[in-house]
Amino acid sequence: MIMSTVDLCDEVTLSTKSDIDKGWFLLDENIDIIVNDPTVPTDSRNLVCKAVKNFKDYVKEKNIKKNNFLDDVDFYDVKEKRAFEIQINLNKNIPSSAGLAGGSGNAAAVLHALNIVTNSGLSVDELIVIAKKIGADVPFLVLTVANLNDEIKEYQAGLDKKSMLQATLAVRARGVGEKLEPVNSFDAFVLLVNPGFDVFTGEVYSRLNLWDEQGNKVIKKEGNCIEKFQCMLNSEYSDEVDYDKLKTFMKNDLESYTLKAYPEVKKIKEALAELAPESIVMMSGSGPTVYAIADSPITLEKAYNEFRGKYRVVHIVRMLK
Repeated sequence: MIMSTVDLCDEVTLSTKSDIDKGWFLLDENIDIIVNDPTVPTDSRNLVCKAVKNFKDYVKEKNIKKNNFLDDVDFYDVKEKRAFEIQINLNKNIPSSAGLAGGSGNAAAVLHALNIVTNSGLSVDELIVIAKKIGADVPFLVLTVANLNDEIKEYQAGLDKKSMLQATLAVRARGVGEKLEPVNSFDAFVLLVNPGFDVFTGEVYSRLNLWDEQGNKVIKKEGNCIEKFQCMLNSEYSDEVDYDKLKTFMKNDLESYTLKAYPEVKKIKEALAELAPESIVMMSGSGPTVYAIADSPITLEKAYNEFRGKYRVVHIVRMLK
């Protein structure tokens, strides 16, 4: 798939403390995350918890192999050999379970933060190895978060010999999300409409029916569309994007389940296409968020005014390039 970024983000703060206090935890205990949104889970369902666990496991295994895992602690500063207690604050602006990779971005940010505060010195390639175990879009966001945060960028620049952050605001992802090829992003505005209920990625993939009763594949492998999309962005890239041409290359196979299972999502998509006919309308990820891409916010104004107040989240954002 092609993944890109917009200027909507959560804020993640990771702090360390020497003494256990309310809200602080050792990494071998249950993790208490402080979140401003009560609908966001704070247990193992939160990808931030998975990021902490997988980071800890990777560092522990790496140091055992190097024969310098000297202290019987669950986590430690590689230089100081002391146990760590951390607090993670999440200020959510991206709705959860919305197909917008908000949780994945938070997990990527936590991987970078842990790398810095523990002086573990992991390269971006190593962080991507960890990220792949957390979710398919976390490797891309490991790169993106580093690109957009000066402190992380400076820290990683001292570790990575190669230029690790080339054009990572948009990529073509293959494999389990870890095989990334940079593609050019383009200047565009995006209307995001989230209906206010959750759709879980696991549900969509488990219910996705790839074959009909006759055994014919319903969803055809359309790599050629991806190739053309990538080629258009990289070779024919200009400020004047041909939206009609781009529209023919864009497809989301996950819509085949989500639009049927959640009629409200289908209703939003159809209304968006009618209200903003010059835009490209599609569901984001596994849903339920639907987006419309246009070259001007004016194109999206009518739809924005129609949906504002009706649904949980209605934003006009800008693609990053």
